[in-house]
Amino acid sequence: MYELNENEYRNIEYFKNLHRYSAPDRLLRYRRSVIVLGGFVLFYYFSGITVDGFSGGFMKGTIERPQFVPAFLSFFFLYNFYMFWLYLRREISTHNFRVNSLNAFGIGVARYIIKREIGKYFSQSGGRGEYEPKNFSMHGGSENIVQVQFTLDPELRQKHEKEIQGLPGFKLDQHVINFDYKISDTDKKFYEENKDFLKSILVHEFMDYKAPKYFGLFVALVIIVVNMSAVV
Repeated sequence: MYELNENEYRNIEYFKNLHRYSAPDRLLRYRRSVIVLGGFVLFYYFSGITVDGFSGGFMKGTIERPQFVPAFLSFFFLYNFYMFWLYLRREISTHNFRVNSLNAFGIGVARYIIKREIGKYFSQSGGRGEYEPKNFSMHGGSENIVQVQFTLDPELRQKHEKEIQGLPGFKLDQHVINFDYKISDTDKKFYEENKDFLKSILVHEFMDYKAPKYFGLFVALVIIVVNMSAVV
Protein backbone atom coordinates (compact mmCIF):
# COMPACT_ATOMS: atom_id res chain seq x y z
CA MET A 1 0.00 0.00 0.00
CA TYR A 2 1.37 3.38 -1.02
CA GLU A 3 0.68 6.47 1.04
CA LEU A 4 1.20 10.15 0.23
CA ASN A 5 1.28 12.99 2.70
CA GLU A 6 -0.49 16.30 2.01
CA ASN A 7 2.66 17.97 0.71
CA GLU A 8 3.19 15.11 -1.77
CA TYR A 9 -0.43 15.35 -2.94
CA ARG A 10 0.02 19.02 -3.73
CA ASN A 11 3.21 18.35 -5.68
CA ILE A 12 1.74 15.87 -8.15
CA GLU A 13 1.48 17.00 -11.77
CA TYR A 14 -2.31 16.92 -11.51
CA PHE A 15 -2.31 20.04 -9.37
CA LYS A 16 0.50 21.78 -11.26
CA ASN A 17 -1.20 21.36 -14.63
CA LEU A 18 -4.43 22.93 -13.41
CA HIS A 19 -2.73 26.31 -13.43
CA ARG A 20 -1.62 26.03 -17.05
CA TYR A 21 -4.95 26.69 -18.71
CA SER A 22 -4.72 28.67 -21.94
CA ALA A 23 -7.96 30.18 -23.26
CA PRO A 24 -8.75 29.73 -26.99
CA ASP A 25 -8.59 32.75 -29.29
CA ARG A 26 -12.38 32.91 -29.77
CA LEU A 27 -13.03 33.17 -26.06
CA LEU A 28 -10.43 35.93 -25.77
CA ARG A 29 -11.94 37.81 -28.74
CA TYR A 30 -15.46 37.66 -27.33
CA ARG A 31 -14.18 38.74 -23.92
CA ARG A 32 -12.50 41.75 -25.53
CA SER A 33 -15.69 42.57 -27.46
CA VAL A 34 -17.77 42.41 -24.29
CA ILE A 35 -15.47 44.86 -22.52
CA VAL A 36 -15.13 47.31 -25.45
CA LEU A 37 -18.74 47.20 -26.68
CA GLY A 38 -20.12 47.13 -23.14
CA GLY A 39 -18.11 50.23 -22.25
CA PHE A 40 -19.34 52.03 -25.36
CA VAL A 41 -22.97 51.07 -24.69
CA LEU A 42 -22.75 52.43 -21.15
CA PHE A 43 -21.09 55.61 -22.41
CA TYR A 44 -23.80 56.04 -25.04
CA TYR A 45 -26.67 55.63 -22.60
CA PHE A 46 -25.27 57.63 -19.68
CA SER A 47 -23.57 60.46 -21.57
CA GLY A 48 -26.69 61.42 -23.54
CA ILE A 49 -25.11 61.16 -27.00
CA THR A 50 -27.40 62.17 -29.88
CA VAL A 51 -26.61 60.60 -33.24
CA ASP A 52 -27.86 62.55 -36.27
CA GLY A 53 -25.51 61.36 -39.00
CA PHE A 54 -22.32 59.62 -39.92
CA SER A 55 -19.11 60.43 -41.75
CA GLY A 56 -16.89 57.97 -43.54
CA GLY A 57 -14.14 59.57 -45.54
CA PHE A 58 -15.75 61.28 -48.56
CA MET A 59 -19.18 59.99 -47.61
CA LYS A 60 -21.43 61.85 -45.23
CA GLY A 61 -25.04 61.26 -44.40
CA THR A 62 -27.83 61.66 -41.96
CA ILE A 63 -29.66 58.99 -40.02
CA GLU A 64 -33.38 59.20 -40.57
CA ARG A 65 -34.20 56.79 -37.75
CA PRO A 66 -31.68 57.50 -34.95
CA GLN A 67 -33.75 55.40 -32.54
CA PHE A 68 -32.35 52.30 -34.25
CA VAL A 69 -28.76 53.19 -33.30
CA PRO A 70 -29.03 52.11 -29.64
CA ALA A 71 -31.03 49.06 -30.73
CA PHE A 72 -28.23 48.05 -33.10
CA LEU A 73 -25.56 48.64 -30.44
CA SER A 74 -27.53 46.68 -27.89
CA PHE A 75 -28.10 43.76 -30.26
CA PHE A 76 -24.43 43.68 -31.27
CA PHE A 77 -23.30 43.74 -27.64
CA LEU A 78 -25.81 41.11 -26.51
CA TYR A 79 -24.72 38.79 -29.31
CA ASN A 80 -21.04 39.05 -28.31
CA PHE A 81 -21.89 38.70 -24.63
CA TYR A 82 -23.96 35.59 -25.33
CA MET A 83 -21.10 34.03 -27.33
CA PHE A 84 -18.60 34.91 -24.58
CA TRP A 85 -20.87 33.29 -21.98
CA LEU A 86 -21.37 30.23 -24.21
CA TYR A 87 -17.65 29.70 -24.83
CA LEU A 88 -16.78 30.29 -21.18
CA ARG A 89 -19.33 27.69 -20.03
CA ARG A 90 -18.02 25.23 -22.61
CA GLU A 91 -14.41 25.78 -21.55
CA ILE A 92 -15.30 25.26 -17.90
CA SER A 93 -17.23 22.11 -18.76
CA THR A 94 -14.40 20.74 -20.92
CA HIS A 95 -11.81 21.62 -18.29
CA ASN A 96 -13.76 19.88 -15.53
CA PHE A 97 -14.40 16.85 -17.74
CA ARG A 98 -10.70 16.45 -18.47
CA VAL A 99 -9.17 17.04 -15.06
CA ASN A 100 -11.82 17.37 -12.39
CA SER A 101 -12.56 13.71 -11.70
CA LEU A 102 -11.41 11.13 -9.17
CA ASN A 103 -10.03 8.97 -11.98
CA ALA A 104 -7.86 11.80 -13.35
CA PHE A 105 -6.67 12.51 -9.82
CA GLY A 106 -5.80 8.81 -9.41
CA ILE A 107 -3.71 8.90 -12.59
CA GLY A 108 -1.78 11.85 -11.16
CA VAL A 109 -1.19 9.94 -7.92
CA ALA A 110 -0.03 6.85 -9.85
CA ARG A 111 2.43 8.94 -11.86
CA TYR A 112 3.81 10.50 -8.69
CA ILE A 113 4.31 7.06 -7.09
CA ILE A 114 6.19 5.86 -10.18
CA LYS A 115 8.43 8.92 -10.06
CA ARG A 116 9.05 8.41 -6.35
CA GLU A 117 9.66 4.63 -6.36
CA ILE A 118 11.55 4.24 -9.66
CA GLY A 119 13.35 7.51 -8.95
CA LYS A 120 15.19 5.76 -6.09
CA TYR A 121 16.90 3.42 -8.55
CA PHE A 122 17.44 6.27 -10.98
CA SER A 123 19.46 8.21 -8.41
CA GLN A 124 21.40 5.09 -7.38
CA SER A 125 22.46 4.66 -11.00
CA GLY A 126 23.89 8.16 -11.21
CA GLY A 127 20.85 9.89 -12.65
CA ARG A 128 20.73 13.65 -12.30
CA GLY A 129 17.64 15.68 -11.60
CA GLU A 130 14.13 14.38 -11.03
CA TYR A 131 13.12 11.11 -12.66
CA GLU A 132 10.38 11.31 -15.31
CA PRO A 133 8.72 8.10 -16.59
CA LYS A 134 9.11 7.72 -20.35
CA ASN A 135 6.11 7.00 -22.61
CA PHE A 136 3.74 7.25 -19.67
CA SER A 137 0.17 6.39 -20.66
CA MET A 138 -3.05 4.89 -19.34
CA HIS A 139 -4.01 1.48 -20.71
CA GLY A 140 -7.06 0.52 -18.67
CA GLY A 141 -8.80 0.79 -15.35
CA SER A 142 -12.14 0.99 -13.60
CA GLU A 143 -13.87 3.28 -11.13
CA ASN A 144 -11.28 2.74 -8.37
CA ILE A 145 -8.41 1.14 -10.30
CA VAL A 146 -5.90 3.04 -12.43
CA GLN A 147 -3.81 1.07 -14.91
CA VAL A 148 -0.83 2.87 -16.45
CA GLN A 149 2.35 1.89 -18.20
CA PHE A 150 5.76 3.39 -18.94
CA THR A 151 9.15 2.40 -20.29
CA LEU A 152 12.54 2.31 -18.62
CA ASP A 153 16.04 2.44 -20.07
CA PRO A 154 17.16 -1.20 -20.72
CA GLU A 155 20.28 -0.95 -18.56
CA LEU A 156 18.38 0.51 -15.60
CA ARG A 157 15.58 -2.00 -15.99
CA GLN A 158 17.93 -4.98 -16.15
CA LYS A 159 19.93 -3.78 -13.17
CA HIS A 160 16.88 -3.33 -10.90
CA GLU A 161 14.48 -5.87 -12.40
CA LYS A 162 14.03 -7.90 -9.21
CA GLU A 163 13.45 -4.83 -7.05
CA ILE A 164 10.85 -3.44 -9.45
CA GLN A 165 9.02 -6.79 -9.59
CA GLY A 166 8.87 -6.72 -5.79
CA LEU A 167 7.07 -3.35 -5.74
CA PRO A 168 3.31 -3.69 -5.13
CA GLY A 169 1.33 -3.18 -8.34
CA PHE A 170 4.34 -3.18 -10.70
CA LYS A 171 4.53 -5.81 -13.44
CA LEU A 172 7.25 -6.14 -16.06
CA ASP A 173 6.11 -6.79 -19.61
CA GLN A 174 8.31 -7.44 -22.62
CA HIS A 175 8.69 -3.76 -23.56
CA VAL A 176 6.88 -1.80 -20.87
CA ILE A 177 6.33 -1.74 -17.14
CA ASN A 178 2.71 -1.85 -16.02
CA PHE A 179 1.50 -0.31 -12.80
CA ASP A 180 -1.95 -1.02 -11.37
CA TYR A 181 -2.91 1.40 -8.63
CA LYS A 182 -5.98 1.18 -6.44
CA ILE A 183 -7.25 4.59 -5.41
CA SER A 184 -7.08 4.61 -1.62
CA ASP A 185 -9.52 6.00 0.93
CA THR A 186 -6.90 8.64 1.74
CA ASP A 187 -6.82 9.66 -1.93
CA LYS A 188 -10.62 9.92 -1.99
CA LYS A 189 -10.68 11.95 1.21
CA PHE A 190 -8.10 14.43 -0.07
CA TYR A 191 -9.91 14.72 -3.41
CA GLU A 192 -13.29 15.34 -1.74
CA GLU A 193 -11.78 18.01 0.50
CA ASN A 194 -10.22 19.83 -2.46
CA LYS A 195 -12.61 19.24 -5.37
CA ASP A 196 -14.35 22.62 -4.95
CA PHE A 197 -10.99 24.28 -5.47
CA LEU A 198 -10.40 22.15 -8.56
CA LYS A 199 -13.76 23.10 -10.07
CA SER A 200 -13.06 26.82 -9.82
CA ILE A 201 -9.42 26.79 -10.92
CA LEU A 202 -10.30 27.84 -14.50
CA VAL A 203 -11.73 31.17 -13.34
CA HIS A 204 -9.42 31.71 -10.38
CA GLU A 205 -8.26 35.06 -11.69
CA PHE A 206 -11.19 37.45 -11.16
CA MET A 207 -10.13 40.09 -13.68
CA ASP A 208 -9.52 37.54 -16.43
CA TYR A 209 -12.93 35.88 -16.67
CA LYS A 210 -15.30 36.64 -13.81
CA ALA A 211 -15.07 40.43 -14.15
CA PRO A 212 -16.04 40.47 -17.88
CA LYS A 213 -18.91 38.09 -17.12
CA TYR A 214 -20.36 40.28 -14.37
CA PHE A 215 -19.64 43.43 -16.37
CA GLY A 216 -21.57 41.98 -19.31
CA LEU A 217 -24.48 41.09 -17.02
CA PHE A 218 -24.53 44.66 -15.72
CA VAL A 219 -24.57 46.13 -19.24
CA ALA A 220 -27.35 43.73 -20.28
CA LEU A 221 -29.36 44.82 -17.23
CA VAL A 222 -28.85 48.50 -18.14
CA ILE A 223 -30.07 47.81 -21.70
CA ILE A 224 -33.20 46.07 -20.38
CA VAL A 225 -34.00 48.82 -17.84
CA VAL A 226 -33.44 51.66 -20.34
CA ASN A 227 -35.58 50.03 -23.01
CA MET A 228 -38.36 49.22 -20.56
CA SER A 229 -38.33 52.81 -19.34
CA ALA A 230 -38.56 54.04 -22.94
CA VAL A 231 -41.60 51.84 -23.56
CA VAL A 232 -43.34 53.06 -20.42
